[in-house]
Order: sequence, then C-alpha cells, then structure tokens
Amino acid sequence: MLHRGALPAMGTRFEIVAGGEDPLLLRAAVEQAFEEISICHRLWNVFSHQSLLARIHAEGHQRPVPIDGLTLDLLLQCARLHEETGGAFDPVIGADLAAADPRREGVDGVAPRDGFDGIDVDPVAATVRLLEPRLRFDLGAIAKGYACDLAAQILRDAAVSSALIHGGTSSVVAVGAPQGRADWAIEVK
Repeated sequence: MLHRGALPAMGTRFEIVAGGEDPLLLRAAVEQAFEEISICHRLWNVFSHQSLLARIHAEGHQRPVPIDGLTLDLLLQCARLHEETGGAFDPVIGADLAAADPRREGVDGVAPRDGFDGIDVDPVAATVRLLEPRLRFDLGAIAKGYACDLAAQILRDAAVSSALIHGGTSSVVAVGAPQGRADWAIEVK
C-alpha cells in the first residue's frame, strides 16, 4: 500500500510517497514528516517576514541572533561546504537574488561579495551575526534537502520501509524501494 501527501513549503511543493503494510502507521508517519518540513519552512523561508531568516536579516548586523539547533546544524553544514568548495558554495546570495525577484525584500546598495565569509556563526552561543547589513541568506536547495533528510529520518524511525520525498525540483531523498522493485522510478525532464 502507498500513502501520498503534499505540502506547500519554502516556495515549492514537497511530496511524500510512503509504502508499507499499515495504512494508519503510514498516514501518521507522513503527517509527522510534514510537520518537520513545516518547522523548517517557518525557520528558513526566505519569502516570509516571520521566518528566522527574516529576523536574522533585520537584526543580525546589530547583534548576534539566537538560533535553534536545527538552524545551527544547517549553518555549520553550510560553513563546511563553503570551506570545502573554496567559496563556490555560498548560501549568502540572497541580495543578488532579491534584485531579480520581486517576491524578495531587496537591499539598498550593492551587497559585498564576501558571502559566507561575512557571517559569524557561534556554535557555543548558538547565534549568528551578519558582519555587513546588506548580506542576505538564501538557503534554497540546501534547506529543502535538509528538510527532506529530516523527514526521511522520521519515516525510518517509524519503521516505514519505503518512501520517496522531494522538495520541488532541487531535492529528493529515497528510503528503500517500492514493494517488488529494486528502485524508485523518477522522471527527469
């Protein structure tokens, strides 16, 4: 049996297809996975003035902004990827994206090209600070992928043996495979 569900979040549509024998377990696990994605949406949605990202953008250049454990973990992963790629991965491109997207809040002037080097993440205090007021995060695909990973872990913990989770066109996680198959069939356009 397959249970399907969808949720609009982070400017895209998340979908989960979960397989198993117990329909009540599947429904409950998928609902719990969507709740985790909703938490990520409330924290990292670049399009919301109520998100933690909006608070960081509004206050982060004045003082360190306290962050939760999920956001700290995500930003530490961003820092690691920024370092490992020599700066090619840079989640601090929000000002550039805002210039071309009317849904985003723009910044006055040109944002510096420091990118993630202009961010101070303090893992001990669990805070983040912008070293320049025009810097803006856009966690985009990494936040969606992280949310998919969290949802997949919830499904695994609930003993769901097969699931496919995607967050728009940028992120997908597979757990096991559908019954009677070796893998999930995914169409790429």
